[in-house]
Amino acid sequence: MKYSQEDICAKLKKEIIEKLKLDIDAERLTYDQEFFDGGLELDSLDIIEITSTAEDMFGITITSDDEKSIKCIRDLANLIITKIN
Repeated sequence: MKYSQEDICAKLKKEIIEKLKLDIDAERLTYDQEFFDGGLELDSLDIIEITSTAEDMFGITITSDDEKSIKCIRDLANLIITKIN
């Protein structure tokens, strides 16, 4: 199945808010908002949760090297696109 970047970002955004129980309005969470430094202030366990969720959602494997390049939802969506195409 082909997913657009927008589709993937929207799905990830919803899952991130739900899984991490973020106290943030979905409208305020942008696809380019940093997960760390000055952004959502997530920690390494949160990233593991996010990547694990993405793996389950899209049937992919995300390596620890891949995780290092993920700074925001859009980065993760782009990684997913490269892995499923």
